[in-house]
Amino acid sequence: MMPACSGGVAPMAPPADLGSLPGADLAFGDLATDPAHGPLDFSGVSFDGYSETMHGSDPHPDASNLVDGGKYLLPDGGTFRLPDLAQPPNDLTPTASDLAVSDLSAQVMPDMTTAPPPDLATTTHAPSPLPGVTVLLHGLVINDVSSDQGGGVWAVTNSTVYYFPPGKSTPYTYDQKNGLARGWYTWQPDTYYSDAPAGTVSWPVTFTSVAGALSGEAVIGNVGAIADRLQVDPATGSVVRLDNLAVTSAQQPDPTELAEQQKRVVATHKVIVDLNGVFSGTAYVGGWHGFTAFHGVTNDCGCLAFEEHQHYFGGPSGCDSTPNDPSCFDGDVQGLAITPTGDVWAGDRHFVQLLPQRSKGATTDFFVDFAAGFDVFPYVKDEVSALSVDAQGGLYVASNGNGLAYLAPGTYAPSYWSSLNTLPQDRLSGVAVDRAGDVWIATQIDGVARYRPSTGTWTYYRQSTGLPSDHVRALYVDQYSSAQRTVYFATDVGIGVYTGP
Repeated sequence: MMPACSGGVAPMAPPADLGSLPGADLAFGDLATDPAHGPLDFSGVSFDGYSETMHGSDPHPDASNLVDGGKYLLPDGGTFRLPDLAQPPNDLTPTASDLAVSDLSAQVMPDMTTAPPPDLATTTHAPSPLPGVTVLLHGLVINDVSSDQGGGVWAVTNSTVYYFPPGKSTPYTYDQKNGLARGWYTWQPDTYYSDAPAGTVSWPVTFTSVAGALSGEAVIGNVGAIADRLQVDPATGSVVRLDNLAVTSAQQPDPTELAEQQKRVVATHKVIVDLNGVFSGTAYVGGWHGFTAFHGVTNDCGCLAFEEHQHYFGGPSGCDSTPNDPSCFDGDVQGLAITPTGDVWAGDRHFVQLLPQRSKGATTDFFVDFAAGFDVFPYVKDEVSALSVDAQGGLYVASNGNGLAYLAPGTYAPSYWSSLNTLPQDRLSGVAVDRAGDVWIATQIDGVARYRPSTGTWTYYRQSTGLPSDHVRALYVDQYSSAQRTVYFATDVGIGVYTGP
């Protein structure tokens, strides 16, 4: 079992002097050019290459958290890889007998006999009409969108959180003036994320992700101050409760390790909520450095509400099959999804991993062993951008560069789709399965694709046929409404809302 690095809910407080923290063991950079890190302006800031590299011979400080007995999936003998240029991906899908889930200690890396296909740009598919799309927040760059149990709609831009109460066309707005992000407008990264001396640079605090919960409630991720739980009165918009997530001595009593955790657990890519989750409902927060849990979403849990953080280490060397990559533990968790039984899939730059939660009981600890881990796209970084689970428990994996994969329920046998045949492009920004089983796939610059597994058919939507824009930043299917299909498209010019067939 992994030791509890833990975390806590901090009261609202003025910005701390993060620059006073001790120097970091690790450093990585190139955040400015990596779309995985979202809408941040790092102009004028220099970096030392985007990989977590060790200073000197010091081991990674989280190495003691290596999970024994975890599972790692990798094809035998190099016989399965990304789709071959000559055949559609599904023609190359291995059977269950071709795949083996083996203990980490016994896994042997396959030989890389051929290189994977290059990251292809775009493939032209005739778009179809998407009638009846309405647009919210027209003209704004939307980073994420969600709904809550009461029918409200939540969205975030870099600077503002928006809440549309049910049936209302005018939103309430929230930001640091309401106490979000601990009131911070800027934050000071340590050398863990910047090669500038600690305390010498300031980066903007930006809102990146949102997940609706109970009526008038959402968990909002940001860069710089982790995340917040916000509860408002749907009738008036007034703030009822605000919890700022922060790493404190409640999670890590050792002062030295506390300082290290405060450097790393600072920013959020993705938030999801399981209202029926452990400890009175839990939000899972995917960050720049692993993922965390915030309990008590539906009711006070009587527990340590914020726990940080989990890592997955895979393969015999702690790495996947990416050549010449010495350190690829679980950072940049952009993909999160809840299984039908309440367990958590998390996807990062190298792996997709499964963490048992609700299936093991209502008080299952966050720091349990991972049940499985998969190198979904062999020989290249997985670069997971989004995850979604279907009703059967199968997992769709969207990648920023490798297209789409599906891990079949039970066997985890993979299938692949790419711009070689079905996708408009391989740089995907979202994936979501609706109640009918249709799979909605967002691309960065080529609109949205819709896959119907029941018929094997594909449909494509563009700005010219109904979307607000072809630049789709996130995609969300309303998980609370059972009356109709509602799909939200977060784009660079507003939110598209589709409620059609």
